[in-house]
Formats: sequence, C-alpha cells, structure tokens
Amino acid sequence: MAEQNRLPDINKNPSEWYTEIIKEAELADIRYGVKGCIVFQNWSVEAMERMYYYIEKDLKKRGAQEFFHANIDS
Repeated sequence: MAEQNRLPDINKNPSEWYTEIIKEAELADIRYGVKGCIVFQNWSVEAMERMYYYIEKDLKKRGAQEFFHANIDS
C-alpha cells in the first residue's frame, strides 16, 4: 500500500496547510518563493472565477444582498 502524503495540521499552522494544498493540487507556480505572493496557473484562476460566479448566482437566487467591508492589514 502506498504511503499517503500527510498535510500539516490546519489548526496548528494554517499557512503551511494552505501552501501544501496549493502545491499538491498544482494550482500555482511556487518556484519563486516570494513570501505572500502566489502566481496562480491560468486554469486555476478560471476555476476560481467559475466557482465565484456560481456561488454569487446561487446567493442572489436566495435573496442575499451584496456587502462590502474594509480590509485593514496590520
């Protein structure tokens, strides 16, 4: 039986968990190693856009209203 890759514990290190998900799914080109910067593959951006529009359409159908909020980085 082949050994399965173990992901880091999301509760202990969410950043490392997220990075491993991106690597395993090959969603981004991570060769550059720039902290805080991810170069997503073209096809993964297309998939994210499709998911976004699907969710938006579903939420509007359910009567949800758009809401915007400020994002403050410290």
